[in-house]
Amino acid sequence: MAHVIAASLAIAPASSALAYSCTGLNYNGNTEYTDDNLQTQFDQIDASHTSSPSFWVLNDNYVAFGGKSIKDVQILQFCENNSGESFIVREVLSHNISYSNAARIKLRWNDTCRLQVEVRWKTSGDYHRIHDAYDPGENNGVAVFIKNNGDFGYKGVDDCR
Repeated sequence: MAHVIAASLAIAPASSALAYSCTGLNYNGNTEYTDDNLQTQFDQIDASHTSSPSFWVLNDNYVAFGGKSIKDVQILQFCENNSGESFIVREVLSHNISYSNAARIKLRWNDTCRLQVEVRWKTSGDYHRIHDAYDPGENNGVAVFIKNNGDFGYKGVDDCR
């Protein structure tokens, strides 16, 4: 049985001077907020970490399709502690992310971890899930959008900072 460590906080927006860029797909915009609560929660589960990366959630919902804001993002990090017990570290980021902007989530990471991201649009009641959203060495974020047919879409982005 997994233990759950959770927080649900409204995070204060970051200064608009905190621009981000992702070189892989030439994304850039403002970082609407930065959150380090997952790091704090991870530190409470007595688990060793091998890195402390930042993970990015980018709103890539084109203006032509309504330019909808992301209402909230739920991050679930599944890991084991030093005793081999499974834990779920959960955070709900409840600040809107407008078109072309991003949220930066600071993580603790080890080889037992996996990250699930759930996004809810401002105009929708349902979360859209991305399993295994983070792959060290492959991507450090996801760009989310609504496809031409109205379905949820996403793509991994890399080299964001």
